[in-house]
This record gives sequence, structure tokens and C-alpha cells, in this order.
Amino acid sequence: MSSISQFLPEPKHPSSGRQHEEAMAESSQALVAPQPAHEIPAYGQRSGWVPKTSDDFGDGGAYPEIAMLQYPLGMGRKRSKKGNALAKQVDGNGNVSYDALVRHGRRPNEVVHSQFKDMIPLRQRADFDDNQEAIPERPDAETVRETTERTKQALEKALGKHTGAKVAKPDREPTYIRYTPNQQGPGFNSGAAQRIVRVSDMPVDPMEPPKIRHQKKARKPASPPAPVMHSPPRKLTAEEQKEWSVPPCVSNWKNIHGFTVSLDKRLAADGRGIEELSVSDNFSRLAEALISAESNARKEIAERSQ
Repeated sequence: MSSISQFLPEPKHPSSGRQHEEAMAESSQALVAPQPAHEIPAYGQRSGWVPKTSDDFGDGGAYPEIAMLQYPLGMGRKRSKKGNALAKQVDGNGNVSYDALVRHGRRPNEVVHSQFKDMIPLRQRADFDDNQEAIPERPDAETVRETTERTKQALEKALGKHTGAKVAKPDREPTYIRYTPNQQGPGFNSGAAQRIVRVSDMPVDPMEPPKIRHQKKARKPASPPAPVMHSPPRKLTAEEQKEWSVPPCVSNWKNIHGFTVSLDKRLAADGRGIEELSVSDNFSRLAEALISAESNARKEIAERSQ
């Protein structure tokens, strides 16, 4: 499809805007020098060549013929982790200030007592000036109100986070719904043709225990148990079977199955013949002492009677 510009002659005097655009394009081309293309040696001609930048790898990976550590596109490079070391600080007297260790991780407006002089009363400090007041100026009513409001919001946030309570908005008005029951008649709905229901948000007690009981799942084993190595099975010989034949235990009081046990086996199982009876020498000494004491008592009684 032909356009109307083909039939119109070219303008003899171009507009000033077009001339300005062409001049700017020429100046920009003159200022920007052509950058040489990044050349990578071909395979087999890379002796002495070392890739230093990410452009040396192009869109590919590492060069296997170059024996050095290579990180194409930064892959495999260990990223430096941000340490938790604190900068060393010095006070006005040149002493090392350890306040940074105590104040680390705390709010900037939080009061932290990190020095020994904080334990000394204000009037007894060496740097206390008699002209200044010992008791600092009390905060005004506006500061007290802002602090109270901020503390209240923090407590409500913590309480709602732990209990999960949803406090109803006090300014939300109740909703009224009108409905018509299906069963009509004097015997239903107390004879009323329609009813009006009032729907409102009920406040939730933040101290109420949770209604849903969370059950913990059994913990999975960390790793499979170690296999128990067994020796290959062997056939039992007649001697081993005889050694493993354990006779049944028969009680001296109960014999439900009616096993017949000989008397000598019962005595051997009882262990009466194994023990050796021995009388101690102290019994003879005790008998002699009793006899001598009795004779001495008889002699004393005979002497008293005479």
C-alpha cells in the first residue's frame, strides 16, 4: 500500500528540531569511541592466557586446560559472611569503652547502666557539680501521655500475639436481619409472621485457653538403625542339641503336668546335701562359762546360809 509521502517532494528547508537531533546524534557518535570486542583465544591456543573477569568466560563454564581456580559467573565462590565483631571505642580520657558490648542489640533510646559510676549516688560522684540539681527534671504531661500510649500499644500487641484474641471494634454497630420462616401459622413462631435478628460482635476473653488442641507428631528417626551382622546359619550337631536340651522346671509345691521326679533329684535341687554343717567353738565356751557361773553362784549361796 502506497503512502502519501511518496507523491510529495522533499522539503528544501528542514525544520530546526530535525537539525538539532541530527547534530546531537553526530556529536554523540564522535564522543563515544568504538569499544574493541573482547577476544578469547581459541582452544589449543590458550597457553599463558588467564581468565580474570567474568567476560573472559562468556556464556560458558570453566576452561579445563587451565590449571587454576576458576569461578565462571561467580559460581563456587565463597561469599564473605558479615561478622558480628564490634569496633573498638575509646572515651574522652583515652580508656577503652566497653559500652558497645552492653548496648549491642538494644534500642537506641533504652537506658543501659554499663559503668561502675552508675551504681554510685549522683551527689557522691566525682564529676557532680554542686550547681546542678541532683534530681533531674521530671517529664511533662505530654511526654507521660505519649509513653503511656506507647506502652499500652506494646502490651496489647504482645497480648494479642500470645493469646490470638481478636478484640471486636467498639464503634462497629450491630446489624439487624429480617427473615420470614417457612412454617406459618398460630402454632409456629408464637404466631409471628416475621422475625428480626440482631447480629453483633461478641468480645473475646484474651485469657481464655485455646479451644483447639494441637497434637505433636512423633519425631522421625534421625538416621536408619545400624544393621546387625549375623554369622551364616549352621546345622546343629547331635552333641550341641544334647547340650541345649534344658529339662523342665518342676516346683516342689505344684506339679500341674504330672512330671515324675525322683527323690534324689529333688534333694539335689534343694541343695541340702551340698551344705556342710559345722558348729562354732564359741558354743563350747559359752557352755563352760555358764557352768562356772552356776557353780560360783551355788557356792556363794551355801556360804550365806551358814
